[in-house]
Amino acid sequence: MHQHCVFQLLNNWETSANEYIGFITEDVRIARPMKVVIDAGNGVAGELAPVLFRTLGCEVIELFCKIDGNFPNHHPDPSKPKNLVDLIAAVEEHQADVGLAFDGDGDRLGVVDSYGNIIWPDRQMMLFSKHILAKKPGAEIIYDVKCSQNLPAQIIRNGGTPTVWKTGHSFMKAKVKECARNNFLKQPSLNNEISPLN
Repeated sequence: MHQHCVFQLLNNWETSANEYIGFITEDVRIARPMKVVIDAGNGVAGELAPVLFRTLGCEVIELFCKIDGNFPNHHPDPSKPKNLVDLIAAVEEHQADVGLAFDGDGDRLGVVDSYGNIIWPDRQMMLFSKHILAKKPGAEIIYDVKCSQNLPAQIIRNGGTPTVWKTGHSFMKAKVKECARNNFLKQPSLNNEISPLN
């Protein structure tokens, strides 16, 4: 009985992972072949992120992608520069285009450019918002109070509406859902562009 439950759980995970990868690869196109270093910090993203990026056509160098809750290499917190040291070294060593570091549960991302420079979350938001606003001018971009004042200025320059909100996953999730409902009522096509937080 126990073996059957474990097998069923693994089978469900594999099915869900394949559906998730399929969903992303239908929407995301890589403009040119890229070499990507992925540091999962021994967290859960190590199971999925390398497969996803290979499916997208990237060459992937894996760092600490085997799940180990003891986190033997470094703490999986990409917001701390000390946890990005190995990623930066690997990006430089392999002459990679980008390095991606995930936190333990895979819902936060650290980014390192091809020169080993850390791209902080507010800078990431500037890049993401520019891309979104090119598709949906006037869209509302939600960010938290920890971001620099450069972010709202950049959002306005790119034709968007900046909205600062409370820090924290549950606060942001609620605000994204509220904005999704409001945008749906105003303009149904916007709802398809909003990626809800889990």
